Amino acid sequence: MTNLDALKAISNYPIPQPVIELAAVRRGVDLTAAITPDTFATKEYIRAEADIKIFLSKAPNITEAGIIYELSPADRSALRSEAAKALSDTGATTQSVIFGYKGQQL
Repeated sequence: MTNLDALKAISNYPIPQPVIELAAVRRGVDLTAAITPDTFATKEYIRAEADIKIFLSKAPNITEAGIIYELSPADRSALRSEAAKALSDTGATTQSVIFGYKGQQL
């Protein structure tokens, strides 16, 4: 099993390949490398997994080949919480963007 296979296995939801590739490149995970027990403990892998969980928390409910893939609001909240904790535990900073009107105190 490769890192790619392990990241795909996070969820039964059909995660698009580019999402996984982007998370891996951003976090420095080699998708072709064989996964080992040590891989799961690396900051890079944990952060890539968190990025994918954030994607899943925002992904639309879809029907593909007659199969419905649906995430409940509770599932989405849990995914966001898990991702935030993983990023925090590995020392990654999460940035939030604040939008407002020019001149408004943000």
